[in-house]
Amino acid sequence: AGRQRVVPDAISYLRSLGVPIPETGNLGGTLGVRFSGLSSPTEGAVTVRTATPVSQGRVGLAYQGIPRGLTGPSYLFGLRHDATDRTNVAIQNAGAASEGSITLRLTVFAGLPIFPSLWPISRALPDQTLAPGEFRQLTGVLESISVFLSNGFVLVERIDGTAPYFAYAVVNDQVSSDGSFIAPVAADFAANARGLTLP
Repeated sequence: AGRQRVVPDAISYLRSLGVPIPETGNLGGTLGVRFSGLSSPTEGAVTVRTATPVSQGRVGLAYQGIPRGLTGPSYLFGLRHDATDRTNVAIQNAGAASEGSITLRLTVFAGLPIFPSLWPISRALPDQTLAPGEFRQLTGVLESISVFLSNGFVLVERIDGTAPYFAYAVVNDQVSSDGSFIAPVAADFAANARGLTLP
């Protein structure tokens, strides 16, 4: 109790435990962590930092583990793409192997009207099917539709399967690649929220 353990290289650590991770190629994935002996679920936590080497050192993004994934629609707000920032979206099948694959639909919405008569603009991206534990990053989502958007938001919906999912966005600095994590907001919470606190 009260202790923290830091694993500096998660991929190497998992290989040392016998997890079959290839030496080359895309090494992104979803990691499930199970605690035992806790008197309360809040007594344990996991945080990940993904870092990228740059000429000045390293930049990266830290994010916390989630107790269970999402099952209903969710939103990723505050996305932007301009000379200063770019946005990527990540999705993952957070279910167990027995829960099977899921298909997610992501719809991009304009944050501001480009032409008043065309607002709101929205475009669905190609559906994404994910196997259990599979992780996928969609780069430049605001650029992926036919109309250039400098800011917007994404609706994520599970349209097939029963496993939970998770989705998040990262706004990266165009020069340093340093990132800001954007957590999903469940649609039912967004519809009923009376207020939000910005730290």
